[in-house]
Amino acid sequence: MTVSLADSALDSLSVTHPVDEYLRLRREATMIEALAAEILGEIDTKTAYTDVGYLSTAAMLCDLVGDCAGSAAWRVAEARSLRRHPKIAGAYTTAVLDRTWVAMLLHAEPANPILFRRDAPILVD
Repeated sequence: MTVSLADSALDSLSVTHPVDEYLRLRREATMIEALAAEILGEIDTKTAYTDVGYLSTAAMLCDLVGDCAGSAAWRVAEARSLRRHPKIAGAYTTAVLDRTWVAMLLHAEPANPILFRRDAPILVD
């Protein structure tokens, strides 16, 4: 294989290790997911979905985004839960927690709401 001078010059300009780049992108993706969930919560709370002709937030997601009904329902439930738990939402927004951790924490809430309210903030710290 022949390496051109241009390829070598480009390689030398790249100072970011692929692992660092991957981690940066994952963090940014998590932050974008959190922002989308926050905005979806606002749409749901303000019933802004009616402004664009839908009867529910989930119906809007199914039609406009192409989510299946189950996925749309989960996204709406997640957005509502994040509005009730600002500490978890803040950790998600700053990518301290990723979507998997957020889902696990929010899924645990119905099992024992009293313990969840008491202990969830400690789990986020």
